[in-house]
Amino acid sequence: MQEKVAFIGYGNMANAIISAALNSDCINKKDLYIYDLNAEKLNKAKELNINTIGSIKESAICKYVFICVKPQNINEVLNELKETVNENNINDKVFVSIAAGIKTEYILSFLGKNAKLIRIMPNVCLMQNEGASALTAHNTTEDEFDFVFKIFNSCGTAVKTDEKNFDAVTALSGSGPAFCFEFVNEMINAAEKCGLSRKEAEVLAIQTMYGSAKMLKFGDKSADELIKMVSSPNGTTVAGLEAMRKNNFKKSVESAIVFANNRSVELGNK
Repeated sequence: MQEKVAFIGYGNMANAIISAALNSDCINKKDLYIYDLNAEKLNKAKELNINTIGSIKESAICKYVFICVKPQNINEVLNELKETVNENNINDKVFVSIAAGIKTEYILSFLGKNAKLIRIMPNVCLMQNEGASALTAHNTTEDEFDFVFKIFNSCGTAVKTDEKNFDAVTALSGSGPAFCFEFVNEMINAAEKCGLSRKEAEVLAIQTMYGSAKMLKFGDKSADELIKMVSSPNGTTVAGLEAMRKNNFKKSVESAIVFANNRSVELGNK
């Protein structure tokens, strides 16, 4: 029997998760329920023949409740959700949060220490069905965790990790897309200086990043091995790599991850 699933919030990320889950048959449309304060978003769901509910409390009919709201709006949602949890149904509900920076301990302070919760750190690439998501669970069964894990694996790639690693995950895969975009943007700018048009540089740089990522993911060679494969002695690649290393590329990348990690820790402590 398929379990009922509610999504509180129907923004871009929720939309992407739902689309992937439906396409991969992780969820049946008839068992899916949407709530959002924005009437236009609810109308969009109705146009797709997705069930809508009129309040957060109505999500009580569902076993899985996905909390897909911005962190600044989570208190209001949690205050209403806690009214749907009691001693009789606490074992029948699983809450799933993608709210960035909102820790398990904080959510449980509303829902109760015995509530079942899966916290997830997805990234923006999920909107292209190529997300990198980290999951951590509290008090769930193996089957309950697997159900949610499969949904996020259908949106790209998912990993299970301890919550203590979430600041590093935030820095790497959460902030990482922006670091990749920055790198591609500077490649394009530099190629323009060498004579390519902006459009030519964009097409080649984006495809190069895309192809390189596929070689790493689907090939049988490590990043170090691929670097050696592309690098001919005294060739153009070696000259470029030497320039990157001379200008402390390694330190720049390390600093980006470490600073993002530290900022995540600071925000979490607040």
